[in-house]
Amino acid sequence: MSVTRRAALAFALLALFALSASAQTARQPDPPVRIEIRARPIAAFQPSDPARTRFGALTYRGGIELTSPYPEFGGVSPVAYGLIAREVERRAES
Repeated sequence: MSVTRRAALAFALLALFALSASAQTARQPDPPVRIEIRARPIAAFQPSDPARTRFGALTYRGGIELTSPYPEFGGVSPVAYGLIAREVERRAES
């Protein structure tokens, strides 16, 4: 990646964070609420082959699935999703 592209990306990220911070301070935060969260172990990364733990250089050691009936629990941040999608697209193009 060229220096110009890196500088542009850094500027865009800084602008995004600055706008995000100013937007968050404009409204009063919601009061805290008690929510129910359930945790369930994930025994196998690939349920069709639970004995398989190696995936290339990675070893699956375990995980948990967190769920809640609270409608605002979970999900992927749109900002994070957009950054990840752009990175995947960039790598696919190179």
